[in-house]
Amino acid sequence: MMVVGLYSTMSTWYPTFFVDTMGWELPFAALIVSINAVVGIPFGPLGGKISDKLGSRKLVLWVSALVLAFAYTLPIFIRDFRLLVINMVIIGIFAALPNGPINALPVDIVGTSLAGTGIGVIYFGANIGSVWAPILFGALRDATMAWDYSFYQLGIMGLIALISAILIKEKRRS
Repeated sequence: MMVVGLYSTMSTWYPTFFVDTMGWELPFAALIVSINAVVGIPFGPLGGKISDKLGSRKLVLWVSALVLAFAYTLPIFIRDFRLLVINMVIIGIFAALPNGPINALPVDIVGTSLAGTGIGVIYFGANIGSVWAPILFGALRDATMAWDYSFYQLGIMGLIALISAILIKEKRRS
């Protein structure tokens, strides 16, 4: 799951990026990055509620992926503290919104008899993304000695998540 890879990359690399580019102390940089986690707390259930109300898991997923494709890339362009904090808030909201819908999606697609397998496959993909995405980010940083390509990689991953969400064949629920 690309979104988990994006989130893992942000959690592991953004503090270093802020220390390197903004001159912040590491504890302060980590605190600023953690804003997204605090903000996101109520938005996981809210994303589930929105998808139930709309009758579409897919819509919540693709809107979140689209916003995150840009939001995860923005820190390379932002040098204003307030805008960075706002961006962390946006990431917190849209990284949490898909949590409910993505966990309900297997039941919608394969039914309750294979729901455990479906959710297991989702978390398998999420774990793979959370391992390889930060490694790729760091490898790009080391290979280029610049941050730009690493952040562009996050935007590309967000767009892949968007395309994946668009391609989901969901059953219409009543």
